Amino acid sequence: MTNVSYELTEHGRKRAAQRAISDVVLDVLLECGEMDEQKGGTSLIELDRRERKALIKSLKQLLRALTNDAPPFAVMGESGRVITVGHKYKQQH
Repeated sequence: MTNVSYELTEHGRKRAAQRAISDVVLDVLLECGEMDEQKGGTSLIELDRRERKALIKSLKQLLRALTNDAPPFAVMGESGRVITVGHKYKQQH
């Protein structure tokens, strides 16, 4: 997931706390949500059912990968491009 840049107002911060909307949920909503323009120059951003199902599937895959005995790794070059990926297996002695 890329870093989403946004500024949360004091009102937004209070409502997020009251409604148990964490920073990670807000990040996903802003990164993956569908934006609809509204009156007054505001935009409503929400996740439709199809996108929520796709995110749940991705999160299940992520959870499996992170709880695996051989966690994933990536090697990145100086140019910022990923050179290779794999699983870090424990070496047997």
